[in-house]
Amino acid sequence: MQKGIFQNRLLLGIIIPVVIIGSLFSFMLTQLLLPPIISLLQDSTDGSLRHAAKMGIIACEERFDDLLELRMEDNPEMNAASKKEAIEQIIKISQILPGIQMLIIDKDWKIIGSSFNVPTDQFSLLKQPKNQDSIITENLGDYRVRLYHKFFPFWRWHVVSILFDDDYMAPIIMAKRVVSIGTFGVLFIVLLTMIVLFIWRINRPLKSIIQATEEISKGNLIPLSVKGKDEISQVSLAFNFMVHSLAKDREKISSIIKELKNSEEQYRVLTESSLANIAMIQKDEYMFANTMMLQSLKFSYENFIGLKFWEIIHPKDSGWVTKKIQNLKKDSSEKDHFECRVLSKEGKTLWFELLATLILYQEKNAILIHAIDITTKKK
Repeated sequence: MQKGIFQNRLLLGIIIPVVIIGSLFSFMLTQLLLPPIISLLQDSTDGSLRHAAKMGIIACEERFDDLLELRMEDNPEMNAASKKEAIEQIIKISQILPGIQMLIIDKDWKIIGSSFNVPTDQFSLLKQPKNQDSIITENLGDYRVRLYHKFFPFWRWHVVSILFDDDYMAPIIMAKRVVSIGTFGVLFIVLLTMIVLFIWRINRPLKSIIQATEEISKGNLIPLSVKGKDEISQVSLAFNFMVHSLAKDREKISSIIKELKNSEEQYRVLTESSLANIAMIQKDEYMFANTMMLQSLKFSYENFIGLKFWEIIHPKDSGWVTKKIQNLKKDSSEKDHFECRVLSKEGKTLWFELLATLILYQEKNAILIHAIDITTKKK
């Protein structure tokens, strides 16, 4: 009775220590990586706040310089127009720096411009010194905000850049998630890789040895495919020596079978009376087909012999069937069992269930095909 993955004591003995150690390592790595990342994000955000306020001051300076060049600084209308244009430029800064909002406050601490709807009835901005150069935290209505304050002395304006706390924390929260998912994701991938390698390199070879042992009890002497030089491969080699020893007792029978396969006349006697579709392929061409095969495909013996084997395979199945036949010719396996579509001489599509076996014919490799027409069953 086969055990599930989590009922395998050998696998659990590997996974549990890895999970414990890997979790501790992932936690420690998270604690080491997050502080510098968060600090970098905070510095970047604070820099954007400072940059936004300074851009607002630059907009004011440019408009004021225009007044000075035109000598219109004492003209009320020109002053009002320049201030209005400066306010519009400051408000547009929030479009250039997403997430940052702008406020313009006059000398009486009244809002004269804003890039968002400010709850003026709840606005409690503390009056900061004009030379203040630090980012402060304030309440704006029901919201907590971070702001940076710059003063324009000629118009006695306060240009304020604001970032809501939710927007401020969003990249930090995202960084925490990314680091956590990254570290623990690596642990998950390592575990998954270990499980796959265990199944591929240990569990599957052991099952192959067990199955081969069961086949021997049934009289099937099938050697194992040995790859590598690890302990599992050494067990497989020892198993193959045992199979080789047992195979010596069948040499006489194998000799008789070989002679029978090399005798085409005897082979035809056996196959012509068979109800199965039988054919033989050598050098990619059909060398023989019994009456049942020819009748099923509506070919004459002369027209069938010499055809490439893929010429009667349905185009949609030709690729993978060709690959299976080539694998048999390379001794990658002794036989293969599959279903595919074939074409009769009239172009009719038939379904065949095939058993393809690698044999020796005239001291050369050949493929023996036994097929059953399952078209009606498929329909």
